[in-house]
Amino acid sequence: MWTAGADNPGRGTTNTCLLADEAAFWLQGERILAGMFQSIALLPGSIIIINSTSHGAQGVYYDLWNKAEKGEGIFKPLFVPWFLQDEYTLESPEGLELTVEEKKQIIDQFKESELDTGSSKVQIALLTLGNGY
Repeated sequence: MWTAGADNPGRGTTNTCLLADEAAFWLQGERILAGMFQSIALLPGSIIIINSTSHGAQGVYYDLWNKAEKGEGIFKPLFVPWFLQDEYTLESPEGLELTVEEKKQIIDQFKESELDTGSSKVQIALLTLGNGY
């Protein structure tokens, strides 16, 4: 196990699993991932997971994500939106009233996110409030 701040993470070892957490925030991310990638044995069952919240339109994570979305390289993109995790949702406040513009923005945002039927109560409430805009 290494941290992103290690001098030479991954070098001189053989591993079958890599979890690069919050990689968009790593200083010298390209150098760090290069060392870690070299440590992964190309064996059945080996896995590399690079995950992060976004951190602007630059850096190795941004580049790898964009390539994966285009089907280039070895990685497959998987986006997990915040609203699929219960710990990031709240019950709608009693008496919540939104303006027509707020309702439209919420509906449009969820359409862009390809909202599935796994909506939480707060998203269902907001979408229901927006039906008449």
